[in-house]
Formats: sequence, C-alpha cells, structure tokens
Amino acid sequence: MTRALLLLLLAACGCSGRDEITSCASDLRGTYLAGSARWMIIEIGRGAFEAYPLFDDTLPGPLEVAPRVIDLERDPDGKVAGTVHRRFMQNRQVCDSTHAVRVTACVNDTLELVMADPVAPIGFDPCGWGRPPDSRVERWRHE
Repeated sequence: MTRALLLLLLAACGCSGRDEITSCASDLRGTYLAGSARWMIIEIGRGAFEAYPLFDDTLPGPLEVAPRVIDLERDPDGKVAGTVHRRFMQNRQVCDSTHAVRVTACVNDTLELVMADPVAPIGFDPCGWGRPPDSRVERWRHE
C-alpha cells in the first residue's frame, strides 16, 4: 500500500501534463497571470492564437466598451506578434480600436509582451482617434 501511494504521489507531482514554455515555438495555450489579471490563450489555427481576459475588462464611463481581445500569429521564424482590439460603442455607432502587440520573449514559462491598450475614440461617425497610447512591457506567467 505504501509503495502504491508513493507512486501515485510521484505521478501527481512530477507530471504537470504540459511542457514548459522555453521558446516562442512552444505550445502557448493555457492560462496566464499578469499581475492580478488572468488571461487565456487558445489556438485558433496553425500558428494563430487569441488571448481573452478572464477578469472584468470593462472601462468606466459613458461608452459601452467590449473586453480586449488579442490576436497573435507565429511566423515561420517563431516570432509572435499581432494586434490588441477593443470595441467602443455609442448608441448605434461602433468604433474598433487596435494597437500592435509583440511577444519579445518566451522563456521559463513566461511570455514578455510589448503592448498598449487601444484608445477610446475622440469622435464617432466617423471614428476619430487621438494620440496613440504609450507601450509598456507585460510579463505573463503560465499557470
């Protein structure tokens, strides 16, 4: 009985069911923690991924605001980049705001992203945009 219990514990502790992220060519699917924010990355096609917030990603204010969605693609060289999107709505008018995002490192189960949040429009019909946002570095740790 003791030997069986020991084997069960070793199997449970020694095998997480996935490989560690050691490069941007690794399997990037899963949940990530960025500070107190959790994100989910799913693969939507060969080398294409989407990331969704697993937290309240709404913004206060008079506009209806959809949560961010991040579209990422891995190129043949293994580099990962894409676009972060956010939809802003005012009555029947819709403006989709986007900004570039790059994954600059994938190591030790952590992704390093250079990104900025899409800005709210300064006008609707047509959509008008102000100054582009400043980029920042985020580190997402795979859970």
